[in-house]
Amino acid sequence: MKDEWLKGAIRRGELCAAVFEGEEMLSYTWRAFGPTPHENDLLEVHFDSRYVYGFYSYTRPDCRRQGLQHAADFVSDSYLYDMGYTEGIGWIETHNYPSLISQQKRGAFCVGYAGYLYLLGRVYTFRSPGAKKHGFGFFPAQPAPRKERRVVESGGLVFEDENVTAGVEN
Repeated sequence: MKDEWLKGAIRRGELCAAVFEGEEMLSYTWRAFGPTPHENDLLEVHFDSRYVYGFYSYTRPDCRRQGLQHAADFVSDSYLYDMGYTEGIGWIETHNYPSLISQQKRGAFCVGYAGYLYLLGRVYTFRSPGAKKHGFGFFPAQPAPRKERRVVESGGLVFEDENVTAGVEN
């Protein structure tokens, strides 16, 4: 995970559950509560607000088939249930058989299909009626809010503050 991606995930309020051995991360999974960047930030995943979006899960190859992903899922799902989220939604590539099988073991089922195609410099998105029913789909990414800079004086010291977004202090 790149620092810039992590900073964006934290800024958006996304949740990560991970399994560690000592200081080594063995497995992780992410959950999002609103529009989520996808594919080089050219697209966003949108979904109905009653769902939490499960994405970007990974287990180190030498740690697979030990149930670590299920442990991370259980921790995040328990926490989210306590927050009032009782349903989740996700997207798995059709050729990612291990993830498809893993989700079936958890009791998940397919509600529809969504995807995108890059062709001649354009992106085309599509979704099935089932995906649409759940508000799930890929959409062009919205531009990030413009960061403003301001100078803050305090006790004779001058600071540049980048934590102002669209006129609202963070």
